[in-house]
Amino acid sequence: MKDFNEVILTLKVKKELAEVYKKAIETENSTQWKKNPIYNSNKELVSNELLPIWNGNHANVQVGDNGSLIITLISHTLPNLLETASWYERMGAKTIYKNII
Repeated sequence: MKDFNEVILTLKVKKELAEVYKKAIETENSTQWKKNPIYNSNKELVSNELLPIWNGNHANVQVGDNGSLIITLISHTLPNLLETASWYERMGAKTIYKNII
């Protein structure tokens, strides 16, 4: 599809930890809700609403038989995708496919 930037990486992890890694990677690339405290000039709390925080990437992780992970990332925002893919590479992942528009 010519609307998304795409990267596929592989990462070898201990087989017994593969499902935990899958959950962690998919979660960290999804929308998370964080408190956003706002204070006035008197340092009094004015608001502390929950706001969505998201890195702009969609992630899917498949677990192979030997515990290897296939991490698929897509994003409309190229800088976000490249930053995330680069981080995974620094952590030991290997890029096996890249389609940058």
